[in-house]
Amino acid sequence: MDISSVGSEGADVRLTRGEVLAIRNIAERADMVPLELRGPGQMFERLATQFGDLAESMDNPSWTTGRATHVEPEATTRDEFGEFVVGVIADFAESGRAEWENNTLERFLDGLAAFALTRVNGRAAEVQEGASWALFAELIAAATGYE
Repeated sequence: MDISSVGSEGADVRLTRGEVLAIRNIAERADMVPLELRGPGQMFERLATQFGDLAESMDNPSWTTGRATHVEPEATTRDEFGEFVVGVIADFAESGRAEWENNTLERFLDGLAAFALTRVNGRAAEVQEGASWALFAELIAAATGYE
């Protein structure tokens, strides 16, 4: 967040794409944004109000990003993995081409590589490093929407 000026009537705030997405995530998941922040000259309260207004404006498609597949990566066997991939293909054919964040091969592979190189906090290294059908399914599901 870049705050370039603060006055009695408000503040000039510039947000990165990630910060805008975080605000949207808060609004969607918590069904609210914090509006009771306090600070000198009520600056933080004004910022919170602006964030709330911004979060509400996120329904504008120019602000939204795509989604990941709706298919849950719950494969533990080779057959379950195959069924998962069939479901992902069906999801893509139904609406994923228009709705997925990574709806081209290049973007999908970029998301796959990015997620493969990421480690999940709080998850045991053996789970993240050991090849399994569950990990393969998780990688594919993440690749459809990972930025």
